[in-house]
Amino acid sequence: MPGIRFSDFTGPGKKNKSNEANEKIKKEVSEKIAKLRAAAYVPKPKKVEYEPNNLKILDDPETYDAIIFAGRDKKPFKVHEEVICVSSGYYREACSTKLEEGQKREIYVPEVRALIIERVLHWQYSTGLEYLPDLGPEAMLIWRAADFLDMPDFKRALLTTLYFFLVDTFCKLEAPLKRVVYDNFLEICTFCTETHYPVLTDCAWQLSLHFHLDPMELVDDVLEGYSSRVFLAVMIAALQRLRSSNVCTMDLCMSHGPVSTKREVGEPKVDEPKVDEPKVDAPNGTKTA
Repeated sequence: MPGIRFSDFTGPGKKNKSNEANEKIKKEVSEKIAKLRAAAYVPKPKKVEYEPNNLKILDDPETYDAIIFAGRDKKPFKVHEEVICVSSGYYREACSTKLEEGQKREIYVPEVRALIIERVLHWQYSTGLEYLPDLGPEAMLIWRAADFLDMPDFKRALLTTLYFFLVDTFCKLEAPLKRVVYDNFLEICTFCTETHYPVLTDCAWQLSLHFHLDPMELVDDVLEGYSSRVFLAVMIAALQRLRSSNVCTMDLCMSHGPVSTKREVGEPKVDEPKVDEPKVDAPNGTKTA
């Protein structure tokens, strides 16, 4: 018995028309997806080039002009003012006094462990973060050191490293470890400012894909001090990216786009109605309504 062919039921004409219709639908769907992706596209952080050769001058006994004594044990690191002051407000302040010619500057940092100072110096000399742990208490010790040493660019580098960790590795973690990363991110936000919002938002977006976020709980955590306003802001910014593919398509709305909710300086809040100032009409200065 000969095999049954699809064309026996549909005929060649019907089959061709069906294929054409399917191809047309696929093309339309692909075009829509491409438009949505283009509308939602946000430039992602870029990895910084690693300069291992610069590490050769760290602890150089001949060229150094300052010594950092780290931790309670005062472990010495022979460094160069020109290198450490570029990225650290703390070191700039410590090196602001003038020294006599040939004198070595001594900087004491008992608040930060020697191992952490070593990690920070590794980045300052090479822009490399390959020794940065992705999880665990040491990661947060490095963050606290970055905040203590006033290093906004280092924080940005740490955030970039975190972003690529979230993209490349986060999905492989078990739920308890994912929670550790989330809790770490809560604290990380307390160390950041508006200048870190772009990469912070990238990280928040990656996290939001893996957690069920309760809106009221997010607000309550801020009010009760468990999380910061920065965390809430970047989480809203991350979720706001969905807006690019979910906006009103009516012609009237499309003509002017979404309306900003940002208040102008001095504009009264909803619960603070504007009250007209009383006029002074009477000769004796009596105010009248």
